[in-house]
Amino acid sequence: MRHLLVCCFAVLGLPKGEAQPGSDYFQQEVHHRIEVRLDDRRHRLDGRQQITYVNHSPDTLREIYMHLWPNAYSTVHSAFAKQQLRNRQDEFFFATDEERGGYAHIAFMAEGDTLRWHYLEPHPDIALLSLPRPLAPGDSIVIRSTWLLRLPRVFSRLGHEGQSYMITQWYPKPAVYDREGWHPMPYLDMGEFYSEFGNFDVRITLPRNYVVAATGTLQTPEEVSFLRKRMEQTQARIRGEVPPSDSVPPSDSVMKTVRFTATDVHDFAWFADKRFNVQMKEVELPSGKKVTAAAYFLDNGLDAWKRAHEYVARTLRFYSEKVGTYPWPHATAVQGPLDAGGGMEYPMITVLDWSIEEPEELDRLIAHEVGHNWFYGILASNERMHAWMDEGINSYYERCYMKQFYGRADEALVPDLFKRHSRMSENELTWLALARAALDLPPDMDAWRQTQAAYLVGAYVKPPLALHQLEALVGADRLDRAVQAYFDQWKFRHPGPDDFRQSLEQALGLELDWLVGGYFGSNQTVDYSLRKLRRKGKALELTIANRGKVAAPFPLTLYRDTTVLQTHWFDGFTGRRTLTLPLAAGATRIVLDPDHATLDLYRHDNAMRISGLLRKARPLRPVLLWQLESDKYGLVNGLPVLSWDRYDGLMPGLLLYNNIVPHRRWEWQLLPQWSLRQRELVGMARLQRHWWWRSGPVRQLTLGWSGRTYHYFDNPAWSYTLRYARQGVFLRFAFRQKEPISFRHQFEASWRWIHEEQARFDTLGNFTGKEQARRPVARLLWTGRNDRPVNPWQLQGGLEGSRLDYFGQPHRYVRLWLEGRFAYTYDSGRHISARFFVGGFLHNTAARRGFILPGAWNLTAQGFNDYAYDRFFAERWAADGLWSRQIAAAEGGMKVALGPAYLQGQSNRLVVALNLEADLPKDLPLGLGLKPYFDIGYYEGAGIFQPDDWRDNLWWQGGLALNLFGKQLRVFLPLINSDNLEFLYDQSGRSRLWSRLVWTVPFETYDPWRIREWLLDR
Repeated sequence: MRHLLVCCFAVLGLPKGEAQPGSDYFQQEVHHRIEVRLDDRRHRLDGRQQITYVNHSPDTLREIYMHLWPNAYSTVHSAFAKQQLRNRQDEFFFATDEERGGYAHIAFMAEGDTLRWHYLEPHPDIALLSLPRPLAPGDSIVIRSTWLLRLPRVFSRLGHEGQSYMITQWYPKPAVYDREGWHPMPYLDMGEFYSEFGNFDVRITLPRNYVVAATGTLQTPEEVSFLRKRMEQTQARIRGEVPPSDSVPPSDSVMKTVRFTATDVHDFAWFADKRFNVQMKEVELPSGKKVTAAAYFLDNGLDAWKRAHEYVARTLRFYSEKVGTYPWPHATAVQGPLDAGGGMEYPMITVLDWSIEEPEELDRLIAHEVGHNWFYGILASNERMHAWMDEGINSYYERCYMKQFYGRADEALVPDLFKRHSRMSENELTWLALARAALDLPPDMDAWRQTQAAYLVGAYVKPPLALHQLEALVGADRLDRAVQAYFDQWKFRHPGPDDFRQSLEQALGLELDWLVGGYFGSNQTVDYSLRKLRRKGKALELTIANRGKVAAPFPLTLYRDTTVLQTHWFDGFTGRRTLTLPLAAGATRIVLDPDHATLDLYRHDNAMRISGLLRKARPLRPVLLWQLESDKYGLVNGLPVLSWDRYDGLMPGLLLYNNIVPHRRWEWQLLPQWSLRQRELVGMARLQRHWWWRSGPVRQLTLGWSGRTYHYFDNPAWSYTLRYARQGVFLRFAFRQKEPISFRHQFEASWRWIHEEQARFDTLGNFTGKEQARRPVARLLWTGRNDRPVNPWQLQGGLEGSRLDYFGQPHRYVRLWLEGRFAYTYDSGRHISARFFVGGFLHNTAARRGFILPGAWNLTAQGFNDYAYDRFFAERWAADGLWSRQIAAAEGGMKVALGPAYLQGQSNRLVVALNLEADLPKDLPLGLGLKPYFDIGYYEGAGIFQPDDWRDNLWWQGGLALNLFGKQLRVFLPLINSDNLEFLYDQSGRSRLWSRLVWTVPFETYDPWRIREWLLDR
């Protein structure tokens, strides 16, 4: 940190004489003295604080924004609580008052006056203080504060689990005032921090047997001796001389006060637990400076954590060599009850989730979190707005660390079995999964506006990929030197994106708009493809197109078979350009970016043979199960499939498809199956083409064709079986989600042709053969949903029309419906759910003729009335037995399976239904999901034999639903029924309770492409 006054350098002990930021740069200075007392019975902190605020800005300040971040835990209306719900986490929402926290009392004083202040609506964790006098440039003010803080149970970073304490973001703290003005920001779980540098002097009073780890240097000699003894006990535990224990000892009745001081830091955190083991070692950095590496951990982490201090030491050496010398006296890793990711950094100290068990995972996490001392601790960018400047650059060096010490940069998320033909890394796969679906967002964006997936990719995944491209372009050593220059220029300051760019451009002599403005400042992409190639003497003339909007540099490599001959890097461009490069002797092909150094969106068109026919064609290669995309081959994935239904029997088959994740523009799947019972080929197929837009109201447009054919009916008496075939086209629009709203919606138009074999009989009733019946079904469908964890809902509206011939008479209908699903969430993961459905007709010729024909509404969706073959049923026309009890959660949604012989519950006019269901307050043994349900439905009779009295057409029923395997199998047992249902049950031979049991399996949801869309859009 650099200040205008020379005395400030003396106070802070900062070096002088290094390169300075621009003349318009200024930086405020904030010093803290805090005395705090821990009450570990009531989980409270009683604090007194003195803040010295020095105004180095050119402006006179009359107010100061103050962060009171613990108040984020005081209400479900805070930004933190709202973000938790957006991210589908409801634990805090349903916490008790005792589990929540916040300031029970707080007051501010300055120069003998009590300051006036108020909350910055609607945020309970931001205050605006009115100063007793204007604070002129170069002037300072001392603000005193007293407060009583109720510590929450750990929901994020601050709090306690029993008597294990994480004291972070815990004291009143001025917001940053910089070139852009004030930066008041509410506390968020996803989205980090921005704070002013200064000095800390902190005294902590707590029971004597607590072990405290903290930012800063321990200044209490008695506590130093206490830690030495704890280190000896730790060594005895590691040697097995002392048995491990998870029990929490009672707190000592004697209190102690420990003091820590810290210089040139912008935050202070501390952790306290009576069970901490302690390990420390001195590490010498490449500069010769000596620093202490420490680890504090519990007995349950002994195996993984016994070398944690060595991981800290190795990280200190690595980052000091790569980025710049570590400036502080120690770096400490703490095992704690974190609930905001795997780890969280603070100056000199980091906390890691106490569930980590694998040493390599712990080493990676320690490297990442300790690395934040450079990117966050020393280079203190505004993480809320520019998370990539901290998380992204740090993740790049974390990957370098893992590659150096473990031989691989990425975590092994995808088994090697599925990467045999691919050079795609896990990081690239993660980025592509969102980027190809246009679900990624610019990394340089306010965290509040981002989804979890977009934040993960924008902060942790895309930036290291981009920096690896820069490394490939300039070389690792040259990039390290450029980052070191950036570090030396901006350490203990607040660099922004332009500062990072200008520093690296000056060091590298390159223009980096493609990196900072393109990759980091937007969600635009690079998509190079080789178009034309011709020889021109001893050179190649190559036409290349970039479908993307980022003009990033790229390499071209010439090969002789598999031998690399030469590689040339070219400046990036958009549109189309023709390049000339020398032709190496014996070259047989040219490849754009064979090492995946760039963020190219599609690579199937990046290679070309120099001579021959079909120079861009890739050989097809069949693979089992699934493989990551290959640059060399066109992969055909194959997955063995075995299914069964009553008419086709066992159906072995092979699912062939070109891809699942990430998306491709063209996708296809083919499932041929052999019906062992019918000895015929059955199966299904689908072909679809996607288009994506990175801005505007429509995110994705999909045009597709699908078809399938199976058997749907048999007649053993006449020994015939009937087949159906369904094919059709669809057009689907997925609309862009407006951040940070969790509402999503899409529209689909489809046109299907249903082909059914039907039995033909003579006038005497003898079977004479089969004939074909054809009918189209046109459908428009809009679906909107808000799948938040508390009170989720979904709406669907549809319009459908069809025509068919029935006994030689044309039949037409146009029907429409509205379905709503709503849930009242009364506890975490527990809902009272309601589904409302109404379906009617705008036009229906069958209503005048009194027949129930395909397209009629149904109170219960069964196989025989699934007229469009939208779902899979084990036996569509079963009259009794297990298969006759299969239903679907559609139309009226009632759990009454009477079979095809009964017309009751079907209507040519109107169906209205309400389905209610409730989770029990407590789980049953073995995790069984038992739920009471109640259905009521009305259908307006339109058949010849259907009653006209509305009381006969009103059904109601209540019973118990049992969810097995999640919700993959749902069993319903009706216990109470309306009189007319009791009569129908008796008439159909279902008088016994167990004969009324029905079940449903959502087979249609097992489609991998449907699951992919659902997962990516969360």
